[in-house]
Amino acid sequence: MTSKLMSLAAATFVGAWMAGCATTAITAPTAPTAAVTAPAPTIRPPPGVTWELAGAHDFEPNRPGLGSRQRYESAVGWVDVYHYGLGRNNWATGVSDPSFDAHFRSTINEVRQLAQSGQYTELKVGPTSDTRIGGLDFRTVSYRFRSQGRPLESRTFMTGLQGRLLKYRMNFPSPVEGDVDDIARDFIDKNLRSATGAIDASAPRSRPHRSQG
Repeated sequence: MTSKLMSLAAATFVGAWMAGCATTAITAPTAPTAAVTAPAPTIRPPPGVTWELAGAHDFEPNRPGLGSRQRYESAVGWVDVYHYGLGRNNWATGVSDPSFDAHFRSTINEVRQLAQSGQYTELKVGPTSDTRIGGLDFRTVSYRFRSQGRPLESRTFMTGLQGRLLKYRMNFPSPVEGDVDDIARDFIDKNLRSATGAIDASAPRSRPHRSQG
């Protein structure tokens, strides 16, 4: 009887020790969260998001320098893709052109002006950061606002490509089914390959950058 009790006690001690080890493994400190300028995370394409070209417009005949726009639509939102040069055909690839940041900030000011005019309400502008998609460095900013009473999540991504500027303006009615950033990155990655012919080696990797919009 004593032997059985000792065996039971030993088994209980071993079980408790193993449980303690398991608890320690679960609660061990994790690595710090990567900064926004770290290598881009793996894209997790949301299931069931199909984009279709809904229209296109060429601004050049009446407004030289403003290029063209293509609109893509899906069940989760719409994207306007702009190709333009503002009178230039030598914009540096990526985000390194000396005039790039000033122009990017002007696009943020355009959104703020829409809010001041009443077209957008409850506007919240997120921080500006750089990210890498499909071999290109992009500058990006996020917005939240209401348009005609409807809440929207919005993203702008911009880069230099083939001597011109490439801008994605993306809008998603809220709440969004899926992760907005995953949806945005997946669209851009596919568009770069199918519509622009860009490949992973199309741009050098930029140095880390972060600024406030």
